[in-house]
Amino acid sequence: MLFGAVFAFVITIPAYFPDKAGAPVAFLAVTSVSVIGLYIAYTIPVFLRWRAGSRFVPGPWTLGAKYGGST
Repeated sequence: MLFGAVFAFVITIPAYFPDKAGAPVAFLAVTSVSVIGLYIAYTIPVFLRWRAGSRFVPGPWTLGAKYGGST
């Protein structure tokens, strides 16, 4: 977690220095990296659930009968 905070800080430093046209290129890059990270963080559990198939055991935070799965 500390690595994530330090990495985010380091890649944000160039945002304080815009390019010659005044465009916030570093800020846009940081935003893009964040969005890609969010998509990956959402997709990994979905993929793992899909891969588990019928071996999946619902935990305490399940939707019960409202869950549309095959369990």
